[in-house]
Amino acid sequence: LHRFAEERMRTNENGIKQWARNLVTGGLSDEFGWEILRRVIMLNIISFVAIAMLIPLGTLALLEGHVGVGFFDLSVATVLIFTLVYLRRSHRHDIASYVGIIVAGTLFVFLFVTGGPNNTGFLWYFTFPLFACFLLGSMRGTIATSIMLTIAVLYFLSGTDSAGFATYTTDFKIRFVAAMTVVLAYSLLFEHMRERTQKKLEKKNEALETSLADLTNTEAALKKVRDGLEERVKERTAELTK
Repeated sequence: LHRFAEERMRTNENGIKQWARNLVTGGLSDEFGWEILRRVIMLNIISFVAIAMLIPLGTLALLEGHVGVGFFDLSVATVLIFTLVYLRRSHRHDIASYVGIIVAGTLFVFLFVTGGPNNTGFLWYFTFPLFACFLLGSMRGTIATSIMLTIAVLYFLSGTDSAGFATYTTDFKIRFVAAMTVVLAYSLLFEHMRERTQKKLEKKNEALETSLADLTNTEAALKKVRDGLEERVKERTAELTK
């Protein structure tokens, strides 16, 4: 009974681990490669966290009277849920990544323009370079972040001063652009160095696989020569014996 209980517990633990792995990988197997799995895992984790945060934040915003912000938060959470379902069923990680970045960018621009609750919407803008570079790669992530930064600069230049829109001081605008540039540069450099390291590792793995294949072929050739030599020795020994 004790052994049966241990085996049952071990089976349950393996089942939980497999379920958790299947959840964060979106059902993708190792055949897709580590790079794709890394992005899918990151997309799933970010989406799970975003959904878990947007639903209560959106509900709280509605209760506080911020109807636009609350509706937008809940809408984004709904889109992310459908995106995760689409990723699990189709395994189209590229489309899911673009949808996630577009949805996040739209939400951040909305919060930036409207100010968000207590005028803290601009804070989410600083997380976008990390999402974009990690999910889309260094170059595409930089392009997406540059578009977001351009939208912010255009909003600053528009000088909008209407009800429902956030107003920012000149000092804040300068500091915001500088801070976004630093975050973008860090995200770009980090992801670019990671990509280069990944490519070097892949090249080394290919070289090792080639060397292993050559060694295998050489070993097979030596075995063939050895077998042939042993056969000739046997034949010569038989002749001498005769």
